[in-house]
Amino acid sequence: ATFPASLVALAGKLRSVATFPETDPVDYSFPPADIGRLHQITTPHGAACIDDQTWTDLLLDDYAARLSPQVSIFGRQVLHQRLRAGLGDSDCAALGERLRALMADPACLQAQHRACQSLRHADTEVANLLFAQPDLAIPAWAGRAWLLAAILVATVAAAAWTPIAWLGTCAVLYLLMATQLAYSDRVQAFEGEMKSVQMLLRVCSLLAVRKEPMLAPFAELGRRAGALNRRFSRSMSVRTTPGAAIYADWFLLSNVEHYFRSARTISENRSFLRECFTLCANLEAD
Repeated sequence: ATFPASLVALAGKLRSVATFPETDPVDYSFPPADIGRLHQITTPHGAACIDDQTWTDLLLDDYAARLSPQVSIFGRQVLHQRLRAGLGDSDCAALGERLRALMADPACLQAQHRACQSLRHADTEVANLLFAQPDLAIPAWAGRAWLLAAILVATVAAAAWTPIAWLGTCAVLYLLMATQLAYSDRVQAFEGEMKSVQMLLRVCSLLAVRKEPMLAPFAELGRRAGALNRRFSRSMSVRTTPGAAIYADWFLLSNVEHYFRSARTISENRSFLRECFTLCANLEAD
């Protein structure tokens, strides 16, 4: 009874970390506005921090760039926030303990650095999505776009009996194309954000199976992170069948439906995703 259960558990872990291939990441060049977004959003109004003019005069953008080679947008945002707002005494002491622990075990440091490498595949910042952006208003028809495809098939079939049915076919095609064009820009931008969110969830899954004491907070996140990661992915048939995505997007509005479904999932799991962001970004910054 335990042997199949262990296989199921192992399969779940493999699925959670295998959403993206492990390839060499590209270190993207992010504008200063993106790197400073986390500080801008999460720092309380009136809190003591370096003002814009002093930041510019001290050339801290250049310093931060030299400080963070091979660091993802998540780690860069936290490093920027630490430089800009500083740390309280207790947070500074805790940071010192973490850094001494990492420096005392170079092998562990390198292993954690490799585990965080997937974060560097993210080419879009998501601090705004997770910490500031309000929940997306989901239209009432979301989840029912398949009805248009069914009506389209019915009108094409009815055209065998009456040419008037072609009018219905044209009307449905117009609705499909108009909806696709209306949401195409938003869907494309959201896909970049989803890639970044999935990188976070992938790294949480990778770190959850490691036994270092510093990574204990990740242990409780791994299973849920893997499940969420799979929910944010398009269906296997769409991802593996050549040309399937094009037909599914135009005739079933698959990409638009996935956009609304993913936005709803983010709304339902926002606090968990913020926790993943905070843990991964701070670990990489350390």
